[in-house]
Amino acid sequence: MRITFVQTLLILLLLNISWAAPGSAQNQLNRTVSVMFRDEPLEQVMEKLEKMTGVSFIYSRELISSFRTVSFTAQKKKLGDVLQEILEPLSLQYRVEENRIIVRKARNEYPAPLTGRPLEMIPEIIEKVSGTVTDEKGEPLPGVNIVVKGSTRGTTTDARGGFEIEVPDKNAVLMFSFVGFISQEISAGSQNIINVRLEEDNKSLREVVVTALGMKREKRSLGYSVGEIGSAELNRVPQENVLGGLQGKITGLQINNSSPELNAETHVYIRGTNSLTNNDDPLVIVDGVPSGNPNVLQDISPSNIAGISVLKGPSAAALYGSRAGNGVILVTTKNGHSETKGLGVSFSSGYTSTVPYQFIDMQNRFTTGKRGIFDETAYQHWYGPEEGTEAAQWNTGGVAKPLKFYPDNRQNFFRNGFSLISDVSVGGNYDKGNFRVSFNHLKGNGNTPGMELNRVGINLAGRYNLSKTVSVSTNLNILNSFSDNLFSQLSNQYAYIDINTLPPHVDINELRNYWEIPNELQRNVSKSYNNPWFEALEHRMPFKRDRRIGNVALNWDILPELNLTSRISETFSYEKREELSPWSLYGGKTRPRGGYNATTEAIREINAEVLLSYKKTLGDFYLAPSVGGNLMSHSTELTSIGGDNLVLPGLYTASNVERAGLAYQTGVYKKAINSVYGMLSTSFKDLLYVDLTARNDWSSTLPADLRSYFYPSVSASLMLSDIVSLPGWVNLLKLRTGWAQVGKDTDPYSIHNVLSRGTWGDLTYYTNPTSLPNTRLKPEIATSYEAGFDFSFLSNRAKLDFTAYKMRNRNQILDVNVSQLSGYSAAKINAGVVENWGTEIGLRLVPVKSGKWQWNSTINFTRDRNKLTELTEGVDQVVFWQENGASAITRVGERLGD
Repeated sequence: MRITFVQTLLILLLLNISWAAPGSAQNQLNRTVSVMFRDEPLEQVMEKLEKMTGVSFIYSRELISSFRTVSFTAQKKKLGDVLQEILEPLSLQYRVEENRIIVRKARNEYPAPLTGRPLEMIPEIIEKVSGTVTDEKGEPLPGVNIVVKGSTRGTTTDARGGFEIEVPDKNAVLMFSFVGFISQEISAGSQNIINVRLEEDNKSLREVVVTALGMKREKRSLGYSVGEIGSAELNRVPQENVLGGLQGKITGLQINNSSPELNAETHVYIRGTNSLTNNDDPLVIVDGVPSGNPNVLQDISPSNIAGISVLKGPSAAALYGSRAGNGVILVTTKNGHSETKGLGVSFSSGYTSTVPYQFIDMQNRFTTGKRGIFDETAYQHWYGPEEGTEAAQWNTGGVAKPLKFYPDNRQNFFRNGFSLISDVSVGGNYDKGNFRVSFNHLKGNGNTPGMELNRVGINLAGRYNLSKTVSVSTNLNILNSFSDNLFSQLSNQYAYIDINTLPPHVDINELRNYWEIPNELQRNVSKSYNNPWFEALEHRMPFKRDRRIGNVALNWDILPELNLTSRISETFSYEKREELSPWSLYGGKTRPRGGYNATTEAIREINAEVLLSYKKTLGDFYLAPSVGGNLMSHSTELTSIGGDNLVLPGLYTASNVERAGLAYQTGVYKKAINSVYGMLSTSFKDLLYVDLTARNDWSSTLPADLRSYFYPSVSASLMLSDIVSLPGWVNLLKLRTGWAQVGKDTDPYSIHNVLSRGTWGDLTYYTNPTSLPNTRLKPEIATSYEAGFDFSFLSNRAKLDFTAYKMRNRNQILDVNVSQLSGYSAAKINAGVVENWGTEIGLRLVPVKSGKWQWNSTINFTRDRNKLTELTEGVDQVVFWQENGASAITRVGERLGD
């Protein structure tokens, strides 16, 4: 019978055993090696040692993969000593068998010694020692490794932390070691019972966070503030979208919801606002792919996210370029690497309900009218007649009857909303790679009648190891959201206006049957406003958005210290919004025959990047330089079509709009940015850390001789708790500071005179831009400073973070008013300087921790202030908005928004 390659592979997978090419293991144990591992999986450490020494290691992958990452540095040490120092704290041992080294769990007796030397004679056992091993809080520690020093005899603690071991004599020394705790050596002496308390090793429990370019860094090494949240905390309460799970959990991150409705307009700011053109959106990165503004987070299911990091200032975000000037939100979705060996399936479902509980206080003493006289056609309802006054009303057939007020109209109009979220995933983790496929669905209804949302998401993540040094990975998110009637933004939700202006003598329940003439005329009290039911259920806004976020990456470990990563990614979104206006809308005064309008937006962005990274330990110094480049192309295509006056009622298509009122417009906007960047991370004795970054962008939206702009950053952190002697209850005290610059470009075609084309009826027209182009525009430059400290104490059950920052944003690109005799209403210039400053304080506490029950508490405080400090000569204020005689302006010396 012939055994095929596939059959052999299946046998290996079932056995779950890995081996490498044979080598002379006994001789190699005395070979000196220099290694440096920083937060690397144990399995990867073993593979690198195999490649470096040529020794064959045999181990169970289930055993190896169960351990957390390893951090270890050695200079010119024997391989046998290196193995022992790495494996012993993990309750693992190795033994030499012919030309192989077998790694296994520590046992009471071993066929060969840890060092691989010939088996030594062990003196006769004369007594037993027993006891218990606990942590600093007195909790038992199961699995602690206990070895008689200088011998091969050992054991591990049981589930209650207890142990029993035989020792040769009273001079025997017991070695206690456990992952995450400081090892201890205790002389047995004449003791038969030894109780040991192990202290946590803060160095082995260092937090790791995801930073710029997706690099994982020890949090202690960062000279700037980074906020993070894991999957468990994000999904502790089921959320409609990711933004809900981030609310209030990260200092400096401000999330403003315009409404509790599904998919309501949300504004996200990191460290406040500093732009005169509302260009304050942070950049969102999904699995290394630039994905636009925070709106993308409304489409991603929280259950599909592994973790989120928030890079708050330019120091943290400088490597991401001009779009990162307002900070970066790094999203990492789940992948098969986190799965256990083999195939696994998971399912989750959650239900949330939103209940209207608080309404604006309204007066219910007077109804519509003036000077006490009843007038149902009046829009205002103040100082009309009071309840009980007899008057002929809209539903009394001309007969005067006492007025009755209905103060619960709004409670009877709005409903309880809900969201039902389901997620199912299939994942696998194998020797040659891993994969994960997930499907999630959301079905929800809003608080306003008729408003609903459906969302479907598919995520595919995979990694395949082409060899021990080369791997290819991919990640694809397909996100679809759609609704027959979706809440867009509060200013366009006229049902809110109609229900709040309904006269108190009108019962909202009597207006449920809202058609007077089906599809032609609404039933209403007055033409001054719409029937709220009619507005909510007939004036609809269908919505559809398709989004794709995907990338393919190649990772090559050229040398143990040298890595090359290349990635090509694409983000694509297509969004269509419609407005269906029925006949008799707005009381039939402005649009008696309704209308139809549709807008579409297609955005595509392609990024190609490469990053070369190197790391090396030189004595007490650690160096990690990186260089890279990025090519970005971005395009946006806009179309709008529609108009007033439908030929047939209830048919909402462009072809049903009267020809004379039909308008059509299109627009295409393209831009490109080429970039090179570099970073140098250094440390001295793990006490002082310094990061230097530099980036240069070339933007197509700026003039040829001004489109290149360079911006650097520097940050540092100092581990004060490792330098000076502090009280025993202090676990960590770190000081940090940073300085950075980030440049920003402008919108496409701002420096060119570009005509816009449109149609109106049978006519085609071209128009000049309203803003005069400027061929000498400079890039905006944001300069930031920050300083702070991290303080952990009481066995890390209390952690305090403090940051103070200041930012100065100059060369702000702004439209200023010019004489309309020029043919333009405004001119685009570099006109302003905005400064903002603030403080962030985060306090995380674990007041109670007992067994499987733990109480975590987080208190966050953020204070941000800004000021418009300068404008160009002749301009003393900025107009943000104006309509019907009202305006929002900011003058020099005032805060934005004042």
